[in-house]
Amino acid sequence: MLVICRAVIRNLSFYAVMIIAAVLLQVVFGGDPWTLWSPYAERADDPLPLQIGLGVAVGLGVVLLSRVGSSWFEWSRQLDRWFREVLGPLDGREIFAMALMSALAEEIFFRGFLQPRLELVPTAILFGLVHFPFEKRLWPWTISACVMGFVFGGMVESQGTIVAAVLAHFTVNYFNLHVLVRPLAVSTR
Repeated sequence: MLVICRAVIRNLSFYAVMIIAAVLLQVVFGGDPWTLWSPYAERADDPLPLQIGLGVAVGLGVVLLSRVGSSWFEWSRQLDRWFREVLGPLDGREIFAMALMSALAEEIFFRGFLQPRLELVPTAILFGLVHFPFEKRLWPWTISACVMGFVFGGMVESQGTIVAAVLAHFTVNYFNLHVLVRPLAVSTR
């Protein structure tokens, strides 16, 4: 259990560094760090409850698609097995912390800092590429991360803030982590 705790702490530390880097880079490039939350503030006219609802709804839709994919496609089941091996067992607090920190850090850095500078397409592609495993059988993860980069980026551009994207990202990670850390059922196929 101590090894897993160290792995979780290492991951959480990485995400904390990512947030700090985004804030520092924002300041270095002459921006107000608070604009990382609303990179397109001029478009931010939807009320917060609508942004929250959009984020949760999109996140749940992606969770459903990923679970359907795991029941239909071998590549998706391979991804699930790989994540299960890499993550090991996690308790509810660890899952919550990992889902929250990864969603906050990645959305602040990619959508809050990079996207206003690079635009949607390069940022979404870069987001996919940083999710690149060095095993060919896991490339679908890179492709799905790239697609999610477009989804999250589109949400930020349409909403003006990263609120919906953070909640969608959190929802995807939170529920998928709960599925991934439980033991694999024996397949009868």
